[in-house]
Amino acid sequence: MPSLQERMADLADDVVDVVPPGDLWAAERHRMVVVRRSTLLVAAVTLALVGLLLGGAWRAAQPPPPAAPRGEVGLPDRLFTPSPWLPTAQGGELGRLVALVSAEQGTWWRGRPGVVGVSALTGEYAFLDLPNMADEPVALAPDGRHVAFWTVGTPSGSPTVDPSGPITGLSVYDAATGAVQHVEVPTEHGLEVGEGMFFADANTLVISLGQILGGVGDPDMHQSSSRSMPTLVWRLGAAAPTPEEWDQRVDAMVPFVAARDGVVWADGRLVRAGTPPAVRAARIGPGLVASHQTPVVALGPDARRIARVGGAGLSGRSPNRVTVWSVREGSDACCTRGVVVPGSRGTFGVVSWLDDEHLAVMQGPLTNGGYQVTLNSLDRATGEAALLVELDGPPSGDLLAWQFAADLLTAPSVTGQKPPEPWDPRLVAAGVGCLLVAAVVALWRVRRRRVAR
Repeated sequence: MPSLQERMADLADDVVDVVPPGDLWAAERHRMVVVRRSTLLVAAVTLALVGLLLGGAWRAAQPPPPAAPRGEVGLPDRLFTPSPWLPTAQGGELGRLVALVSAEQGTWWRGRPGVVGVSALTGEYAFLDLPNMADEPVALAPDGRHVAFWTVGTPSGSPTVDPSGPITGLSVYDAATGAVQHVEVPTEHGLEVGEGMFFADANTLVISLGQILGGVGDPDMHQSSSRSMPTLVWRLGAAAPTPEEWDQRVDAMVPFVAARDGVVWADGRLVRAGTPPAVRAARIGPGLVASHQTPVVALGPDARRIARVGGAGLSGRSPNRVTVWSVREGSDACCTRGVVVPGSRGTFGVVSWLDDEHLAVMQGPLTNGGYQVTLNSLDRATGEAALLVELDGPPSGDLLAWQFAADLLTAPSVTGQKPPEPWDPRLVAAGVGCLLVAAVVALWRVRRRRVAR
């Protein structure tokens, strides 16, 4: 048996002499230079693409030049469907609002209900900062300064089964300052509000609401029932709304009117027809079936005429024609016989009176995709319609969600500026992430290929 020394000698004889190449050091230095240059190239390309992506997102979010110099109120001749990624107005940067619309506000996880306001001073669009806003209709004051909205909170007892949470109060947002005045309404389970809120004038908010009778764990009938509360009036500047007695219940629409009950508000009071010294409210014609927030009744500037969609002898559907009544003073009868405005077919809502002879109305022809609604000036005598504001967007009922500041509809017309369309930040973040991952993969492959060589 060979000894250990002999076996090791045999193994040594089997080893082939290996002569290292003379340029090994130069080759390694060349490989490192190539890797370094490849790394810098990938990093530069990645940074350039990320910069282009972020720059494009920044440019898309920039607002256009203002439609009118600050301090001059204007009525845009065109309104656009807002992006869910518009910024939120800070403080009173928007000033008085010429219009607003309920819209979904984008977030990182999911959308939430929001309200976009359009500045009467600049034409700028932005979401309003409305804390704890409930997913219910809001009310815009006729002068465009205040926005009233319902708020969610915690009731004293078991809450109602509502995805957005129980309604427990209301707030008023001041567009000129950004301040919010809030008041809680004591409630055990939550409030039933429907569309029960409107501005009677620039500083008077009329509120109709009820107390829901049951919450989680209570019988279904109690959860779906409510008890009416006295109508409340909030004179802005006061600490809270106060109950006031009325001749009839107010189920409010915006502005001036409760369309379901045909109630009209005027002169700071709500009274029965025929009450001396003058008629200030009336129940006129049958109810109207409407699935939108646009007001369907408006009181004339002299409180002596009433215009509404539909009326006696017309169907109770919307859209419809417009009927105008003259109020009779000192009489048990409400009004004179209504006169249907010629050529007013296809009217969804009466927003306000522009003067004694003209109405601001929402009208629109039926297209293949729905109704293409516009805000028009309607001559009550001739039925001649003139375009006030074009509503840009796909024909649908969403166009009827726009609300207007009634007192500003006679402001000078200005060119409506399209708002910015910011990119979805989630997509921007995903794009940046994909670029970074691609860069890492590219660097790994470069290094792997060079090592393999």
